[in-house]
Amino acid sequence: MIEKSIVSKNIYVSDEDFDIGKIYKGVKQISDKLGYALIEKEQVNKPGKYGNEIKFSFILDREIDYFVEAVFEINFYFDNINKVKERDHGDCKVIISGKLIYDYKNRWGMRKFDRFLLGLYLKVTEPTLKKTYIIPFMIKDGNTIHDSIKNNFGFYS
Repeated sequence: MIEKSIVSKNIYVSDEDFDIGKIYKGVKQISDKLGYALIEKEQVNKPGKYGNEIKFSFILDREIDYFVEAVFEINFYFDNINKVKERDHGDCKVIISGKLIYDYKNRWGMRKFDRFLLGLYLKVTEPTLKKTYIIPFMIKDGNTIHDSIKNNFGFYS
Protein backbone atom coordinates (compact mmCIF):
# COMPACT_ATOMS: atom_id res chain seq x y z
CA MET A 1 0.00 0.00 0.00
CA ILE A 2 1.44 3.34 -1.09
CA GLU A 3 -0.22 6.66 -0.24
CA LYS A 4 0.33 9.78 -2.31
CA SER A 5 -0.98 13.18 -1.17
CA ILE A 6 -2.40 15.12 -4.07
CA VAL A 7 -4.74 17.85 -2.81
CA SER A 8 -4.34 20.23 0.12
CA LYS A 9 -6.67 23.20 0.42
CA ASN A 10 -7.64 25.49 3.29
CA ILE A 11 -10.53 27.86 3.85
CA TYR A 12 -10.35 30.52 6.57
CA VAL A 13 -13.41 32.45 7.70
CA SER A 14 -13.09 35.22 10.26
CA ASP A 15 -15.94 37.01 12.03
CA GLU A 16 -18.66 36.02 9.53
CA ASP A 17 -22.25 34.80 9.56
CA PHE A 18 -22.96 31.31 8.19
CA ASP A 19 -25.21 28.30 8.72
CA ILE A 20 -23.38 25.31 10.20
CA GLY A 21 -26.31 22.98 9.45
CA LYS A 22 -26.21 23.94 5.78
CA ILE A 23 -22.45 23.36 5.63
CA TYR A 24 -22.82 19.97 7.34
CA LYS A 25 -25.58 18.87 4.96
CA GLY A 26 -23.63 20.26 1.99
CA VAL A 27 -20.73 17.89 2.65
CA LYS A 28 -23.15 14.96 2.63
CA GLN A 29 -24.72 16.16 -0.62
CA ILE A 30 -21.41 16.65 -2.44
CA SER A 31 -20.15 13.23 -1.34
CA ASP A 32 -23.30 11.62 -2.76
CA LYS A 33 -23.05 13.67 -5.96
CA LEU A 34 -19.41 12.66 -6.56
CA GLY A 35 -19.97 9.01 -5.58
CA TYR A 36 -17.92 8.95 -2.37
CA ALA A 37 -18.83 7.02 0.75
CA LEU A 38 -19.10 9.44 3.67
CA ILE A 39 -17.69 8.54 7.06
CA GLU A 40 -18.18 10.94 9.94
CA LYS A 41 -14.93 10.70 11.82
CA GLU A 42 -15.49 13.11 14.69
CA GLN A 43 -17.98 15.62 16.05
CA VAL A 44 -17.32 17.81 19.09
CA ASN A 45 -19.36 20.69 20.51
CA LYS A 46 -18.12 22.39 23.67
CA PRO A 47 -18.55 25.80 25.24
CA GLY A 48 -15.63 28.18 24.99
CA LYS A 49 -14.68 31.49 26.57
CA TYR A 50 -16.13 33.67 23.78
CA GLY A 51 -18.62 31.23 22.28
CA ASN A 52 -19.01 27.58 21.37
CA GLU A 53 -16.25 25.55 19.79
CA ILE A 54 -17.46 23.05 17.22
CA LYS A 55 -15.35 20.55 15.37
CA PHE A 56 -16.38 17.91 12.89
CA SER A 57 -14.38 15.75 10.52
CA PHE A 58 -15.37 13.68 7.52
CA ILE A 59 -13.65 11.08 5.41
CA LEU A 60 -14.83 10.71 1.81
CA ASP A 61 -13.80 7.37 0.38
CA ARG A 62 -14.13 6.04 -3.16
CA GLU A 63 -12.80 2.93 -4.84
CA ILE A 64 -11.68 3.97 -8.30
CA ASP A 65 -10.71 0.50 -9.44
CA TYR A 66 -9.16 -2.69 -7.99
CA PHE A 67 -5.81 -0.92 -7.58
CA VAL A 68 -6.52 2.67 -6.48
CA GLU A 69 -8.68 4.27 -3.82
CA ALA A 70 -9.31 8.03 -3.49
CA VAL A 71 -9.68 9.45 0.02
CA PHE A 72 -10.50 13.01 1.06
CA GLU A 73 -10.38 14.17 4.66
CA ILE A 74 -12.30 17.32 5.55
CA ASN A 75 -11.86 18.95 8.96
CA PHE A 76 -14.00 21.85 10.18
CA TYR A 77 -12.90 23.91 13.20
CA PHE A 78 -15.48 26.49 14.31
CA ASP A 79 -14.52 28.89 17.09
CA ASN A 80 -16.29 31.70 18.97
CA ILE A 81 -19.67 30.56 17.61
CA ASN A 82 -22.75 32.49 18.72
CA LYS A 83 -26.30 32.48 17.31
CA VAL A 84 -27.30 35.73 15.61
CA LYS A 85 -30.73 35.92 13.91
CA GLU A 86 -31.00 32.17 13.18
CA ARG A 87 -27.45 32.09 11.79
CA ASP A 88 -24.13 31.22 13.35
CA HIS A 89 -21.51 33.92 13.80
CA GLY A 90 -17.83 33.28 14.41
CA ASP A 91 -14.61 31.97 12.93
CA CYS A 92 -13.91 28.82 10.98
CA LYS A 93 -10.97 26.95 9.54
CA VAL A 94 -11.53 24.18 6.99
CA ILE A 95 -8.75 21.82 5.98
CA ILE A 96 -9.27 19.62 2.92
CA SER A 97 -6.68 16.99 2.08
CA GLY A 98 -6.87 14.35 -0.60
CA LYS A 99 -4.73 11.33 -1.28
CA LEU A 100 -4.58 8.32 -3.53
CA ILE A 101 -3.89 4.94 -2.03
CA TYR A 102 -2.27 2.59 -4.50
CA ASP A 103 -2.66 -1.14 -3.85
CA TYR A 104 -5.08 -0.45 -1.02
CA LYS A 105 -6.17 -4.10 -0.98
CA ASN A 106 -2.54 -5.12 -0.43
CA ARG A 107 -2.37 -7.46 -3.42
CA TRP A 108 1.33 -6.78 -3.92
CA GLY A 109 2.16 -8.19 -0.49
CA MET A 110 4.53 -6.95 2.15
CA ARG A 111 7.81 -8.53 1.06
CA LYS A 112 10.58 -6.09 0.22
CA PHE A 113 10.93 -7.39 -3.34
CA ASP A 114 7.19 -6.97 -4.00
CA ARG A 115 7.28 -3.40 -2.65
CA PHE A 116 10.30 -2.70 -4.86
CA LEU A 117 8.39 -3.96 -7.91
CA LEU A 118 5.36 -1.87 -6.96
CA GLY A 119 7.54 1.25 -6.63
CA LEU A 120 9.16 0.52 -9.99
CA TYR A 121 5.75 -0.07 -11.58
CA LEU A 122 4.49 3.29 -10.25
CA LYS A 123 7.59 5.13 -11.53
CA VAL A 124 7.27 3.67 -15.01
CA THR A 125 3.53 4.26 -15.28
CA GLU A 126 3.48 7.72 -13.64
CA PRO A 127 2.33 9.65 -16.77
CA THR A 128 -0.51 7.18 -17.29
CA LEU A 129 -1.44 7.33 -13.61
CA LYS A 130 -1.66 11.13 -13.81
CA LYS A 131 -4.06 10.95 -16.76
CA THR A 132 -6.08 8.10 -15.29
CA TYR A 133 -6.33 8.92 -11.59
CA ILE A 134 -4.79 12.17 -10.44
CA ILE A 135 -6.34 14.71 -12.80
CA PRO A 136 -9.88 13.35 -13.22
CA PHE A 137 -10.45 12.17 -9.68
CA MET A 138 -8.30 14.06 -7.24
CA ILE A 139 -7.89 17.52 -8.73
CA LYS A 140 -11.38 17.91 -10.18
CA ASP A 141 -13.11 16.36 -7.16
CA GLY A 142 -10.93 18.37 -4.77
CA ASN A 143 -11.85 21.61 -6.52
CA THR A 144 -15.53 20.62 -6.56
CA ILE A 145 -15.51 19.87 -2.82
CA HIS A 146 -13.64 23.12 -2.08
CA ASP A 147 -16.04 25.21 -4.18
CA SER A 148 -19.09 23.49 -2.69
CA ILE A 149 -17.97 24.25 0.86
CA LYS A 150 -17.24 27.89 -0.04
CA ASN A 151 -20.67 28.10 -1.66
CA ASN A 152 -22.29 26.75 1.52
CA PHE A 153 -20.52 29.47 3.50
CA GLY A 154 -22.15 31.98 1.15
CA PHE A 155 -19.00 33.24 -0.58
CA TYR A 156 -20.37 32.69 -4.11
CA SER A 157 -23.89 34.01 -3.61
